[in-house]
Amino acid sequence: MTMNIGIIGAENSHARAYSKMMNVEKLFEGFAVTHIWGEKPEFAEHAAKEGQIPTIVKESTDMLGKVDAIIVDHRHAKYHLDAALPFVNEGIPTFVDKPFCYRSAKGREFLATARSKGTPVTSFSSLPFQARFK
Repeated sequence: MTMNIGIIGAENSHARAYSKMMNVEKLFEGFAVTHIWGEKPEFAEHAAKEGQIPTIVKESTDMLGKVDAIIVDHRHAKYHLDAALPFVNEGIPTFVDKPFCYRSAKGREFLATARSKGTPVTSFSSLPFQARFK
């Protein structure tokens, strides 16, 4: 069984890197990036092509009911939590790229919502896990 992952945000290299690790290099057995939404269509198209992501959605919430987990990686943290909230409300495990949020009060409120819904949420830098840095 494959865990289908959606990515929200395609304006930086992270969307391409995450999808390449899962879809092209197949570093994580049982995981695939299957959907992406980008701030501009050309960003999403570029990431989809490089990362072999089969589905580009017009609205990020179009992924609801189609993915098992979500990665939120906008270039600016002020957009992270609002983008993640619909998925957290549906109980979809969520990874929010760093920085997690722009304002700590909003971050606390978001985490309280995740806790009340029982939705796993995490955020960290993936840099220490990259082979070239070990």
